[in-house]
Order: sequence, then C-alpha cells, then structure tokens
Amino acid sequence: MGLVLFAIVGTVALTLAQLGDPPVVGKPAPPLSLVDLEGRPVEAARWRGRRLVVHFHPQDDTPECLEVLRAFQGLLPKIEQAGLAFAAVGVSDRGKALAYRSQQALTLPMFCDPGGRSARAYGTLVNLLFMRFARKCTVVIDGRGVVERAWTRSLGPEQVQAVKDYLRVAA
Repeated sequence: MGLVLFAIVGTVALTLAQLGDPPVVGKPAPPLSLVDLEGRPVEAARWRGRRLVVHFHPQDDTPECLEVLRAFQGLLPKIEQAGLAFAAVGVSDRGKALAYRSQQALTLPMFCDPGGRSARAYGTLVNLLFMRFARKCTVVIDGRGVVERAWTRSLGPEQVQAVKDYLRVAA
C-alpha cells in the first residue's frame, strides 16, 4: 500500500512539475533565448530564413537519452546537407553543458537554457525545485519561425527515426 501511494504521489508531483504547453503546429514558434557553449546569447533570429530542428533533452546519462543524442549526431550531416540547422538544448549552465558534451563525446551543436525559460515556452520544463531539466521534445520550425512539426510524447530513438522520415533525409 505504501509503495502504491508513493507512486501516485510521485506521478502527481511530476505532472504538476511539468511547466508550459507544447508548441502548436501552424503557430509561431515560442521564443528561444539560449546561450551557446562559448557563452554568447543566441536568439531564434539566428536561424530565421532556415528550417531548424530543436531537440530539448534532459542532459542526463541514461542509455535511452544518450542513444537519442547519438542518433541525432549520426543524422546531423544529412540534416545539414538538406539545408536545415540543428540545436540540442539542455536546461543547464555553460560549464555543465561543456562537461556533458565532452564526457559523452558529443559533437552536436549544443545550447544552454540556464533558467529553463525556453524549455518552459516549449512545454518541456520539469521543475522539481531542487533540480530542473527538459523532457525530450523535438520541434521543426520553418524559415518563417512557424512550428512545422513537434514530437512531444515519443521517448526513444524512434523519435529520431520519425524526424528523419518527416524531413525525408536519406540515411
């Protein structure tokens, strides 16, 4: 009984901790206010006129999350050859993001969302008071800044396959 109650309370707490609404297809993309790994501010205007794939990730060491990031890393040359830009976004500061990228041997274009403002705008922020992170979410934004497609529920590598299929990027 105690375990069931703990599970129910935990589920409710996580549900309440998830802040923001997911982006709506056909509507303007929520603002992106990020920091690159050199510490420079980056706004969505950086990619204006170009389709952008934004992937929010929890920046953790779980096998599934790493598999997703590595799958995007493998797909990155094809995404870029197709004329799209890519941004992996984690709710962290620059130092943690640099350490994570180095530790995991990632070469993806990674950006920081230190306060979680962008993650909240995209409906992926989880705020547990003692820690904040982004749930996995991938959004394609067209060159005019409009949400073209969003994957907010898929949790694994199949999300990368769905993005690849949607973009019609050759393997």
